Amino acid sequence: MRSADRDNCRACARQRRLFPVVICKLRCVSVRLDGGIMSPVSQRHPDVAESWTRLGTLGCDLMTNSVEGVMKTLVKACRPYFPDDATAEMLEEWRPLLCPFDVTMQKAISYFELFLPTSLPPELHHKGFRLWFDELMGLWLSVQNLPQWEAHLMNLFARLANDNIGYIDWDPYVPKVFTRVLRSLNLPVGSSQVIVPRQLANAYDIGHAVIWITAMMGGPSKTVQKHLAGLFNSIASFYHPSNNGRWLSKLMKLLQRLPCCVVRRLHRERYKKPSWLTPVPDSHKLSDQDVTDFVQSVMQPVLLAMFSKTGSLEAAQALQNLALMRPELVIPPVLERTYPALETLTEPHQLTATLSCVIGVARSLVAGGRWFPEGPTHMLPLLMRALPGVDPNDFSKCMITFQFIATFSTLVPLVDCSSVLQERSDLSEVERELCSASAEFEDFVLQFMDRCFALIESSVLEQTREETETEKMTHVESLVELGLSSTFSTILTQCSKEIFKVALEKVFNFAVSNIFETRVSGRMVADLCRAAVKCCPVDSLKLFLPHCCGVITQLTSNDDVLHEEELDKELLWNLQLLSEITRVDGEKLLPYKDQLDWGKAGDLWNLNIKWHVPSAEEIEFAYYLLDNFLRPELEKLNHYGSGELEMSRVTSLVSLDETKLFSGIDHALILCSHVDACRLQRDALRMIEREEDLDSGVMTYK
Repeated sequence: MRSADRDNCRACARQRRLFPVVICKLRCVSVRLDGGIMSPVSQRHPDVAESWTRLGTLGCDLMTNSVEGVMKTLVKACRPYFPDDATAEMLEEWRPLLCPFDVTMQKAISYFELFLPTSLPPELHHKGFRLWFDELMGLWLSVQNLPQWEAHLMNLFARLANDNIGYIDWDPYVPKVFTRVLRSLNLPVGSSQVIVPRQLANAYDIGHAVIWITAMMGGPSKTVQKHLAGLFNSIASFYHPSNNGRWLSKLMKLLQRLPCCVVRRLHRERYKKPSWLTPVPDSHKLSDQDVTDFVQSVMQPVLLAMFSKTGSLEAAQALQNLALMRPELVIPPVLERTYPALETLTEPHQLTATLSCVIGVARSLVAGGRWFPEGPTHMLPLLMRALPGVDPNDFSKCMITFQFIATFSTLVPLVDCSSVLQERSDLSEVERELCSASAEFEDFVLQFMDRCFALIESSVLEQTREETETEKMTHVESLVELGLSSTFSTILTQCSKEIFKVALEKVFNFAVSNIFETRVSGRMVADLCRAAVKCCPVDSLKLFLPHCCGVITQLTSNDDVLHEEELDKELLWNLQLLSEITRVDGEKLLPYKDQLDWGKAGDLWNLNIKWHVPSAEEIEFAYYLLDNFLRPELEKLNHYGSGELEMSRVTSLVSLDETKLFSGIDHALILCSHVDACRLQRDALRMIEREEDLDSGVMTYK
């Protein structure tokens, strides 16, 4: 890396994905890097990519635009292995650049953010952040106009706080941190909705701000949680669905990333395997009360954001992480909004938003446990009430319903356990209720199939197309087909054998008692049949394959079918169905090898192809057509291009269309320049004037 040549850079690019794993495996004391190794990088960063690319035209090494990102990744991975005195050396080299009134300030802070190590053990803190913390914090507190380098400095503090939880007293700086974060959101204030203009590039990165806030949480002091609750109380009204503005994206990102970051810290403190990295002291680990207070402070804005105009994705992700921590505080309010939405037919946006959020908390809902033991009892009522959402007239509602049903079906096996009530007497009240409710799984599967069949019947090509429209499946129909087949496949996979047999019989009767066109509805039905065969090939093939082979054999027994221009619809449908159900392992098809119509290769030497050679009369007639129709248009365009003839836009387009009709040249592919257009027309005119263009030896396939 001393010479930063291309081969080394490419090697780093290939290995950078392994860096996070390597950091956890290699101990800091076992690997030490020479501080001088990174000096060539520091001298060129951050303009290394730009300078190398610019000098490439002068004969120097030409580097790709991604080289800067590669080098940054390398530096970040090597930071834990810098020697103990690396911090002092960096300060000695870059501290002279720290002048808030000079452009060198941006360069110095960016160097510090990238290179300064922050993961030294506690006994070496005097050689690490203690050397620069007070000085840089003083600079950060002294500025008020949000300069460009302030965001880099905040990123450095966020990394420092995350690597040294419990070893830095942040309480004196907590009010200033939250004030700066709130100001960076650039929210409208006052009755006149005044927005202070700020450059978006200089605003804080929400991701780093969230890391900083999360790392300061916990400990004997509750200062951070107090300010966090105050922050969300002050901005909660901005999450109301009636509010919308450019600031909303930042607020939604804050709401999405903060619970995720807290979950990661809890995993780090309670479940992650210990490594050589500095552990969090027990005195500053998040307690159960800290988690409860945090969830309660975030719930109000999250519930408002469920129905945001920008969508409910961020709210659903926030609820997912909050439910992992405190399901008893998160799931009940969500269910209170979900059940009324499932009963309402006039507010589809409310239904799609609530279903999306319930999908986010589905895992915590069905898991039950000591925090929310009654959660699984809500699954079946939710599934039954969601069935009307399979609506062919509302695409978004239909797709979110498919996702909702598939999610819950994946988490819970659809098995009738009602007989257990007679066999065991040690079940709790919740378990007895669940066993009793599981008897309705079969009814749910059959009702879902009825809804799917109604959706398919309303998607028939003749009902969804005008005469002038294409016969191909539209993008919306393709998504519905995907959602339908994947959801049905998930349900069949999770079904008990008894429920599967009932569902198999139902889909078989539906498939063989109707004749579907092969463009839209036929593909959907064939997908359902393929899902059944994929789940249980033996039982499914025993029903489908003999029927399809019998119908195809019967309809093709007469040789007249070989000469029909349009094949019988029943034959096409059974061929399509057969092609889908045979997409299984070959060993499952061996019992039916005598019934299948296997394809047979033709004799390449006796294909009986009839070739047509154009006669002289046909060639003469082709010349006649070109001379009488194409030549005048080409000459007209040629005169127009040279300025000898004036033509209106309509007239010129008509001439171009005539040219396209006879020559096959699309004028949309021609450059807008008149010179290029005329040159192309002249070349075509010369081609026509040549007598050898149509060689009598040219043959066409008949």
